[in-house]
Amino acid sequence: SKADVTNYITAHGGSCSSSVTAKTTIVLAGNKGSENWAYGNYGTKVAKAIERKKQGDSILIIKENASLFGKEEKKADEGKTNVKATSGDDIVAELKNPWTIKDIDSTSVAICGYDGNDDVVEIPTKVGNKDVVRLEPRKQKSFGKMKELIIPDGITDIAIRTFLGCNSLVSVSISNSVTKIGSHAFYGCNSLTSVTIPDKVTTIGSDAFYGCTSLTSVTIPDSVTTIGSHAFYGCNSLASMIIPNCVTMIGNMAFDGCTSLTCVSIPDGMTTIGSYAFSGCTSLTRVTIPDSVTTIGSGAFNGCKSLKIHANAGSCAEKYAKENRISFEAL
Repeated sequence: SKADVTNYITAHGGSCSSSVTAKTTIVLAGNKGSENWAYGNYGTKVAKAIERKKQGDSILIIKENASLFGKEEKKADEGKTNVKATSGDDIVAELKNPWTIKDIDSTSVAICGYDGNDDVVEIPTKVGNKDVVRLEPRKQKSFGKMKELIIPDGITDIAIRTFLGCNSLVSVSISNSVTKIGSHAFYGCNSLTSVTIPDKVTTIGSDAFYGCTSLTSVTIPDSVTTIGSHAFYGCNSLASMIIPNCVTMIGNMAFDGCTSLTCVSIPDGMTTIGSYAFSGCTSLTRVTIPDSVTTIGSGAFNGCKSLKIHANAGSCAEKYAKENRISFEAL
């Protein structure tokens, strides 16, 4: 019934009115028709909506047998009915848009925030006729209420501080189209438990997962070449870390304070382990370091009292171990 539809709309943050205005987002037209309709098969509300669309307004005009609140917008004669209006009754609605949008250019936009109440949220791939390609926050906790997040194909960039301080975020699915995870992207997301970095990402920005204290596992692909400073600082539930072969540099304090980390294998090709990179990793017992490493920063393994470094005799790693009184075993 018409009441069912209007109740559904208002329950989801929208409102209904008696006329089409600049705020109107949907006109739901009854199917049966009326002898009083001025335009043969539709009335003045639909006519006004058509005129506003010509002027550039984003108004969805659908018939009552269309899918109104489904995941994908359908044409009026397609799909099953989710909600129906009484035949002949038009409904004019303004739906609350939970997304904060920023135009990038004529074809693309950035999503800058979410103000809905859903626990599980999927970022839209389009807003109107523009592609969503970037996530960037307007303010701290712009995405603060969601628990599960799905980032779909098409988005390439997670900008700096996007999910900073989103304490409710437990899991995130990041599509393979993402190439960049900016600094502080997931800073302080202390409910986040696991992350898989997409195959096209080359750099994990500084402080990207700083203070994610519930993070137990991270999958890093071979595409990553740099792990930024403080990238996993204070992730004290992180028990293991496989660093892929393409990584050439671990930034300063990248894993500082990861007190559950027990074993790390540094890949061939790595050249630099930054200062205090593994400082305070009190459970770390074994690190294997290849000959390709030529620089180990000061304090890289400070406070790792149970650590034994495994490397070739005469290597930079052996020299570092002896200078810092760390147990060493030749490979």
